[in-house]
Amino acid sequence: MSRRSLSRMTYQSTSNCGCQATDLTLSKANRAEIYTLSTSGLYLRNSFTVYGSINCLLTLRPSNSPTDHLFITTDHNDYFTVSWDRERDTIRNERTAQDVADRFLRDAPGGPRYIADPGGRMLGVHVYEGLFLAIPFVLAEKKGRRKTTSKGEIGNLDEHSAIRMKELMIIDIAFLYGTDVPVLAILHRDGKPETAQLSTYQVIKSGGVCELQEWEIKHSNLEAAAKMLIPLPESLGGVLVVGEHMVVYLSALGESARTVKSPLVEPTVFQAWGMVDRQRYLLGDEVGKLKMLFLELDEDDKIVHIKVETIGEVSTIIIHHHYIRNLTSMRRPQPPIR
Repeated sequence: MSRRSLSRMTYQSTSNCGCQATDLTLSKANRAEIYTLSTSGLYLRNSFTVYGSINCLLTLRPSNSPTDHLFITTDHNDYFTVSWDRERDTIRNERTAQDVADRFLRDAPGGPRYIADPGGRMLGVHVYEGLFLAIPFVLAEKKGRRKTTSKGEIGNLDEHSAIRMKELMIIDIAFLYGTDVPVLAILHRDGKPETAQLSTYQVIKSGGVCELQEWEIKHSNLEAAAKMLIPLPESLGGVLVVGEHMVVYLSALGESARTVKSPLVEPTVFQAWGMVDRQRYLLGDEVGKLKMLFLELDEDDKIVHIKVETIGEVSTIIIHHHYIRNLTSMRRPQPPIR
């Protein structure tokens, strides 16, 4: 098997399976491999197989768990979670497989998307056109209310909730940082080929059902070739929209609401991004060039300029970056499910 075909099947996530360990989890078709990152390199710690080809790996940390849980989705459109049993030194099932497949719905035009709220309150799945699957975490109930949730369930995944969306041609989606409730940013097209649009929604849970409520960041005139969303950490806030000709920063509304636009030196079709720190982001394009996006700040810690420079080139086309301290790993995402 060639290097290119192997990389197409490989996805990864980082997690903490022990008190002080940092682990790298790779998936290859229906097999997941857990590697421990040490000063001398990576070594295989454990592996296991699942029924179906793995589409996504995300990590989550329940409030009552000393280690991360691994959220796994497959090409059968089901999901489940596992954790590391330190006493038995092996994988332990947490949330049993939940089937969310619907043969009457059309696949998402932009391919499947799997995202995690940086506030640790929800996971999101978008695999069907016009449908967003919200998977909230079980939260501790407010004081004064009758207790209906056991202490052991707090922090684990709750029942999923399917939400209809009016946006059909979705390019990318992401949860934003520093919001009181989970906020979903959606980059999409509405049938006008000359522009792309950005909409944001609060994901509100009420009575066990989640719904979308419009939020403050909106833009109806982005370049048609807009490709990716990069949510910025809470200290900066807002979101970057990366296109072929321009990078646009959109902040939340308020007294300091601003839009910063920065044209690229040359047209570039970006395929992937990865965060290095709050001011630096790795970008990979369709021909294998590696670029660094740098955010210039003023004395008030506000973004005033965006700079993108080429820093190198890799031997294979980059589709996803993941920065692990001093180690940068790359993966290809899942192709659209057909």
